[in-house]
Amino acid sequence: YIENHCGGIINIHTSKSISLSADLFYPTGWSCQTKLVVPRDHIIWLTFTKFDVGRPSIVYCTDVLRIYDGQDTKASELSPTKGLCGRTLPSSITSSGNKLTIRFRSHVVTTSTGFTMLVTAQRSVIFYSGENSLNV
Repeated sequence: YIENHCGGIINIHTSKSISLSADLFYPTGWSCQTKLVVPRDHIIWLTFTKFDVGRPSIVYCTDVLRIYDGQDTKASELSPTKGLCGRTLPSSITSSGNKLTIRFRSHVVTTSTGFTMLVTAQRSVIFYSGENSLNV
């Protein structure tokens, strides 16, 4: 569970199903940030299998999940501008490197059941063209 790794790191060598919380509903007024790390020559592929996070409005999310393409929240955000929320399963998310940072925040009034995602370590593919190489 991500709640057991707030402020820490979850190392993944192949694939792992990760849920937000062991409880049926996550707590109100709660914040948690966790880093996902796979082997150096791999990228991370996230596929959501359950998603119930707050309620979306046009501008913001009451509760929100944000995903960053790197070791902290200074990295590029891979989630939409307002973050991920609602009940619709988000599209899969792929990192450009071997680290992702996940940041979750719940509002003080509402609560939902959270999310479950399959986190897969996928080997990077390298294309060579003469002297240049491209990681994909």
